[in-house]
Amino acid sequence: MDRFLSEPIGIDPRVDIVFQHLFADPAREALRIDFLSAVLGLQLTEATVESPLNLATFADARTVVVDVRAKDDQGRALHIEMQRRADAGLPQRMLYSWARLYAHQL
Repeated sequence: MDRFLSEPIGIDPRVDIVFQHLFADPAREALRIDFLSAVLGLQLTEATVESPLNLATFADARTVVVDVRAKDDQGRALHIEMQRRADAGLPQRMLYSWARLYAHQL
């Protein structure tokens, strides 16, 4: 077996820039759908990147999180965002994201 396939490479897919590289390319929608369907236990029919990753201008600044807008086989609209930690403003950001998704459906 190739040593590159058998050894862990130490790249965390939860890091924004890695997640963006793996999942933001429109040509990789099938990968997004399969991966997110497996993780969420749902059958997704589409999954598009809502906001592309923007690298912060300053070293100490936070980057913009990659969000995924998806639909499942029951027609439900989903907003998928991966969090590595629960920041103080997380509940407010979740409510804002929900409101944007809801308004987009109107």
